[in-house]
Amino acid sequence: VKLKSTGKGVHGAQFIIGPEGEKLGVYKAEEEKGRVDFIRQKGVFLSKGVKDPLMVGEMASHVVAEALGFVDIVPSTTVETQGDGRSGSLQAFVGGFELGPTVAKTRLASAETPTIREQTIFQRMACLDFILGNTDRHSENWMARRDAEGHISDIRLIDNGPSFPRQHVLQGTKGDSIRTTVVHNQYNWATLGAAESGFTDEMKRFIGELDEGKLNDAFQAIEA
Repeated sequence: VKLKSTGKGVHGAQFIIGPEGEKLGVYKAEEEKGRVDFIRQKGVFLSKGVKDPLMVGEMASHVVAEALGFVDIVPSTTVETQGDGRSGSLQAFVGGFELGPTVAKTRLASAETPTIREQTIFQRMACLDFILGNTDRHSENWMARRDAEGHISDIRLIDNGPSFPRQHVLQGTKGDSIRTTVVHNQYNWATLGAAESGFTDEMKRFIGELDEGKLNDAFQAIEA
């Protein structure tokens, strides 16, 4: 395998390329301390004591999603240590998906357009993102797949490093360009017309069955 820059984002993400040229995953090397310190000090990342909160946030988002039964919304993610001792997050690549802006214009721009099934898929993604609190969930940090009829059949959340902020992002936004950007990006999908729809019956049942104990267990595992 080999690594190839994705050409996007500010965290040096690289595609893992297989022997036949296929994309196998996305690797983000552990950030040097100085690169994230100025943002870390704003309190928008997970922990003061973590060397690279972005790397931990990537894996922690997958752990929480899996524990609560949000099946596959966050692609399988782990932290790997290389031969040089430097770690990084490794996320499975998912093919056949389109970035949010493309799907949003055709299926989610209006509250009337999505089918009941599409609404449930969208609402499940939104519910998980409320738990994650990702401060960089702009429209290109989620993807959707469509079926033969053009309807949304699946959604994935990517670039989950900036999850679990330590304080509310609205605190101290005046004159603070970082927090202004965060306020714009966090829960950005809420600007779509589909977000105005009431919860579907399936979604109500899903929320009612969420297990707080499993969430607490997941956070304890992350802290450990």
